[in-house]
Amino acid sequence: MGTSGQKSALQEPQSKLQLLSDLTRTIGRSRGPQEIYRAAMQVLVHALAAVLLFDPDGVGLAVVRGIVRDHRGAINLVSAPGKGTKIAVLLPCVGETAQSTHDAVTWASEKKHRPRSGIVLVVEDEETLRLPVSKMLVSNGYGVIEAGDGSSALEQVRAHKDEIDVMLLDVTLPGVSSREVLDEARRVCPKLRVILTSAYSRPTIEASFAGLGIDRFIRKPFQIVGLLALLQDVLSA
Repeated sequence: MGTSGQKSALQEPQSKLQLLSDLTRTIGRSRGPQEIYRAAMQVLVHALAAVLLFDPDGVGLAVVRGIVRDHRGAINLVSAPGKGTKIAVLLPCVGETAQSTHDAVTWASEKKHRPRSGIVLVVEDEETLRLPVSKMLVSNGYGVIEAGDGSSALEQVRAHKDEIDVMLLDVTLPGVSSREVLDEARRVCPKLRVILTSAYSRPTIEASFAGLGIDRFIRKPFQIVGLLALLQDVLSA
């Protein structure tokens, strides 16, 4: 009974935290006054930090980490004996997020000529991986559209269904799952080629995505040379 009661007590603030996160995201996407968005972000940051500080068992850590990653943010934690713990939750302002998304789409859709190597939708929630991979693809003649989570991937698939040639899809995504993204992508773009990427082994991924029409798989961490060879192989098939 004690354990069950403790979980219930922790689940309530976590559900409210998720609701606050969803509300903040809705405000940001509505493109309303930035001061309202920033105020909502500030409330969210304090709420996230409070969960990290006052959740001694670490139950809420996964929730906080997922929300921060979903907002393309970061957590900076410094702790020292006798000095305490300092937590910084970093989240982007709406202008930066909107510009980043716009730039990603610009590479593919606003050039006068279609990229000679094809257009790739890169779906990856880890920005430190997504950005360098995207830049390397562009430097090798590909057009790139980026998506940092499942919801964004669905938006890009629907908006650019006639342009995207290949989707490089990370298996583990926050929010909308990679399976849901793949199902919708197959419905909207039946001829779309799909390359799955994950740190899990090929047999594990093939078993999990059996029957969903995966063209290729590349395991993380991978070399850009290997990805380029795989893309060429997929597009020439």
